Amino acid sequence: MLGHRFSKYVPSPETEKSDFERLLKIFMQLLLITAGNVSEALQWLTEVDKQYKLTNDQYGIGDFIEDLKRQGYITESGPKGEFKLNAKSEQTLRQSALEEIFGKLKKTRGGEHKTYHNGRGDEPTTDRRDYEFGDAVEQISMTDSIKNAQINHGFEEFLMTEEDLEVIESEFKTQTSTVLMIDISHSMIPYLQVGPYHTNTVAGLELAMDILRRRKNANKQIFMITDGKPTCIKQGIKYYKNSFGLDSKILTQTLNRGVQLRKLKIPVTTFMIATDPYLKAFVRDFTKANNGNAYYSSLAGLGNLVFEDFKRNRRKNL
Repeated sequence: MLGHRFSKYVPSPETEKSDFERLLKIFMQLLLITAGNVSEALQWLTEVDKQYKLTNDQYGIGDFIEDLKRQGYITESGPKGEFKLNAKSEQTLRQSALEEIFGKLKKTRGGEHKTYHNGRGDEPTTDRRDYEFGDAVEQISMTDSIKNAQINHGFEEFLMTEEDLEVIESEFKTQTSTVLMIDISHSMIPYLQVGPYHTNTVAGLELAMDILRRRKNANKQIFMITDGKPTCIKQGIKYYKNSFGLDSKILTQTLNRGVQLRKLKIPVTTFMIATDPYLKAFVRDFTKANNGNAYYSSLAGLGNLVFEDFKRNRRKNL
């Protein structure tokens, strides 16, 4: 009789994650929510543990904290002896941010960016899986399949069935077109050996739009490195300029370009090299209008970044 019988899945000790790995995944998510505050994240983890019983008598939150220190995720080297993130944790969080940026790519022509679409792709991997109806003949791993046939049916008389077949797993790689915009105004001079000039963000976005319109692949995006302060727009043959704060006339046109790019399904990822509250507020408005992403950091560098994804309505600190 054909059919399926379902039963409760009980993972084997080999496949079940360790207590530390399970808590680490939750801890990393809490770090994103608490803007990288280790102590606050651990407090939240303790509260979550009380409600959902994440730990047991053999492994508690105190054991987890000791493992975090021992494995180099956190340290107590803060000015007042408080917990701080080590480079290992920062690298893990940065990696998750890159996955946020490039993880939404669609399937299109072959390129150098991995997607989350696996199986029947065009890039072979080292993984193997059981044969499924519809798999191409060229995907079958003959060496592994013959070995399975010999193990399952013996050496006396060669026999191979569908259950013996293994295929080489593959994954999709896709193309993406990315325009990099770099602000070269006064505040950006420590980073680039050109300028200073006024920041005509509108013209930059229009040029990026024209470049990406000519690209045929479905994945298009803009990376914009800026201090978050547009100061110039072109009106006819003249330029309208105001570097003393945020000019509403300039901001309106900049936000309009963000909306236009959103309609074209071109997200803008903004890397803001400034911490001024009013500038951050504008970048937040622009990112919301474009439905894109934004990273913030101080002028000391790009080490501590705050990631905002308005598509998922959450805040991250890298």
